[in-house]
Amino acid sequence: MGNIIEVRNVSYRYRFSKREALKNISLEIEEGSFVGIIGPIGAGKTTLCYCLSGVIPHILGGEFKGDVFVKGINTRDATTPELTQIIGFCQQDAESQLFMTDVEREIAFPLENLMFPPDEIKARVEEALRITRLTKYKKRHPFFLSGGEKQRVVIAAVLAMRSEVIILDETLSELDPLGAEEVMETVSRLKEEGKTIIMVDHDLERLGRFADKIVLIDEGRKVAEGTPEEILSNIDLLREHYLDPPWTTQIAASLVRAGIHLPYIPITFESGVELFKKLLEGT
Repeated sequence: MGNIIEVRNVSYRYRFSKREALKNISLEIEEGSFVGIIGPIGAGKTTLCYCLSGVIPHILGGEFKGDVFVKGINTRDATTPELTQIIGFCQQDAESQLFMTDVEREIAFPLENLMFPPDEIKARVEEALRITRLTKYKKRHPFFLSGGEKQRVVIAAVLAMRSEVIILDETLSELDPLGAEEVMETVSRLKEEGKTIIMVDHDLERLGRFADKIVLIDEGRKVAEGTPEEILSNIDLLREHYLDPPWTTQIAASLVRAGIHLPYIPITFESGVELFKKLLEGT
């Protein structure tokens, strides 16, 4: 598969700000891949998401340099409705994105706004409800849903638009573990169906389980890019940028410092348990 998004030398300064939020970032995102974006608070992660989704330059003011291409289309030349049919943007606070009186209307609203035919709206909404396992909640007011269910409604609205790329900007940060797992189950199925996932997350172990590629940014610059194994096992790199490595990785690094040879550094709980079990068994 080719690249669905290409970022070329992008810099951005918010209106009335003296410093650049992004500084000459270039990035390629392959179609159907799962890309994790990490970095400390204020690194520019959300700003990058705004650029990828077209919020910058179409909605936010400021100084935008460089180019972002989505399916070969420069976001400068595309309209916001055109971009929303390719890229769905799910932000951190689900409640701020929900305002209709039931789940079904919430999912249908963006399609109605773009004047899709009623029959197509109905079909798309039913499909999105099925994929996100929300069919039994379709007449329920979003206020009465759990945090994980609310996030799934936001994702369902994106799916109803038939978005090929789904951006999740810290969407799990305010959820309990069960709610986060519910959302990740949905996201994993979407990845298996060929959707491109871009996810900003502070939980590095979770990204280690799901991502194909990790991009580390700090102070508006791309610091590192590679596989989860390459980035998340580099404890010095992560700590240099105020990020906590996965606990399994920290334990393994301590063993290495103690002189114990390990065939690899685990980055997920599952891979750590497997490795430590083999060590205890002497295999």
